[in-house]
Amino acid sequence: MAFAVLAAPRWWTDEVGRSVTPFALVVVGGLAGAGLALTLAGQVAAALVRRGRGRLLPGPPGGRWRAARTTAGLTLVLLAVPAAYAFGTNGNLWSAAGRAAVAWLIVLTARLTAAPATLRLAPALVATVLLVPLQVAATGAPYRGTDLRTATVAAPVGSGSVLLTPHQAGQAEAARREAARLGIGPTTRVLDLTGASAGTVYLLGARPVGQAWLIGGYSGSTAAARVVLGHARCALTDALVLVDASAPRAVPPSVLGVAGLDLARDYEPVGEVPYERGASRRAPAAPDARAVLHRLRHPVTIPGCG
Repeated sequence: MAFAVLAAPRWWTDEVGRSVTPFALVVVGGLAGAGLALTLAGQVAAALVRRGRGRLLPGPPGGRWRAARTTAGLTLVLLAVPAAYAFGTNGNLWSAAGRAAVAWLIVLTARLTAAPATLRLAPALVATVLLVPLQVAATGAPYRGTDLRTATVAAPVGSGSVLLTPHQAGQAEAARREAARLGIGPTTRVLDLTGASAGTVYLLGARPVGQAWLIGGYSGSTAAARVVLGHARCALTDALVLVDASAPRAVPPSVLGVAGLDLARDYEPVGEVPYERGASRRAPAAPDARAVLHRLRHPVTIPGCG
């Protein structure tokens, strides 16, 4: 109850939350009612079966109450796991708790498996009824993304392809043209400091420096990026750098200092790349976000790199 009281205001002020709340209430309410009905039916049926066998509870004499206390304790812990998981994420509490909702399914499954054999198919039924509508809802409102049902255009990425929206496909095609103009290939290293996603580097057909996604805007994110680049600083001797200072999750170019480099001193802009910037309530998506590609003005020597 406390979790619901704390999470409800955050959910309602979330744009995505408002768009899916009516559907979510119907789905969650129906699933909760079905789960409760199935659990109660299982308990009643199990009690009747045990009564017919001449005993109220299974288990060895003297141990049934200890087992009941243990079961009750584990049930309470599992019911609280999603709420404990959600607190501290600094995000939508309902959305975060949903990622740990398997704990609730474990409780329901455990209760139903104690019922007669005819009810043991209920966990599979409940899981199916739960997951299908959630997956359908997720396609319409993905996390910081656009409706996946509008992704109808196949765009080549590497040796395969992905479905994108028409606007995203146009951005991907423009990025590939820019990559071809600059001679970017599979051996080219690109450091993406936009913090948007890991996709842009691969759309360019290049290889990331350190890790595919360096994200900024959070406490400690700049320090984390410095650690990553510190281990991969030798790759910066010939890497391109992708920068968009207006991006909400951008990593500051000062992280290049781990290799003794400076964006203004050592690099020059050579092109622009359109890319998809994820949307959120605080930072709506920019339909025409563009990042600037920078290349080293001159050969550099990085200490410790042969």
